[in-house]
Amino acid sequence: LVDRFNDATGLHVTAESVNAELRNVAEDWIGPIAKRAPVVILKSIIGLIVMTVSLFYFLADGRRMLESVTKLIPLDVRHQWQLLAEFEEVSRAVVSSTLLAAIVQAVLAGFGFYVVGLGNVFLLTLLTFFGALVPFVGAAAVWGAASLYLLFFVQNTWAAAGLAAWGLCVVSTVDNIIKPIVLHGQSKLHPLLALLSVLGGVGALGPIGIFVGPIAVAFLQAALTMLQAEIDSMSGPGGGGDGSTIAEKTAAAAPAGPNGVA
Repeated sequence: LVDRFNDATGLHVTAESVNAELRNVAEDWIGPIAKRAPVVILKSIIGLIVMTVSLFYFLADGRRMLESVTKLIPLDVRHQWQLLAEFEEVSRAVVSSTLLAAIVQAVLAGFGFYVVGLGNVFLLTLLTFFGALVPFVGAAAVWGAASLYLLFFVQNTWAAAGLAAWGLCVVSTVDNIIKPIVLHGQSKLHPLLALLSVLGGVGALGPIGIFVGPIAVAFLQAALTMLQAEIDSMSGPGGGGDGSTIAEKTAAAAPAGPNGVA
């Protein structure tokens, strides 16, 4: 492959120089990542603990929590049930999208592991699945480590580069495609809102943001829908209004000019 590259470009590149350059680049990347890794891992572990404990209490005392919350919400009963239905719908969509994205990432990563000739493909695929469930860590923790193993221990530069490119361009990218599509299909969130809600929630709150972000956006969307319905009911026939729009009322209330024109 190096000889073909030299023939096509007229350059004189050797495999040893390519390996040395790739190692230098990898070392430049590994240093900063290694310094940040403990903090990122600690934050992820704390976030997972908080999320697990929260889910436990939501499952154990969820009904009593809902009853207490509905008594405090200053909304009509039908609006309360609309918000609760939105909460359930989005929660199911978040779980479904997260699991589906993790499965697809694991399968794609497993294919990459098999192609480059790594052993224990099933174990690596399983680790990728669990890693994909963790925000920020994700599947990259597995395919990245596998790429470094191929580069430094197996001395297979092209396999390492190929696996890294496959992981970066395909495995870790598909997560940002599947989640918005599933959230949009199951919770009626716009794909862009779904993507931003997940990324924003995780960035602000950590792993629990996977749930809180889309739920907060869905609640805001539901609140705006209810507000629009209330405005329509007040301005429509039989709702206390005459059915005219705000622009029509403004024009009718404007003072007349000297020629009788408002």
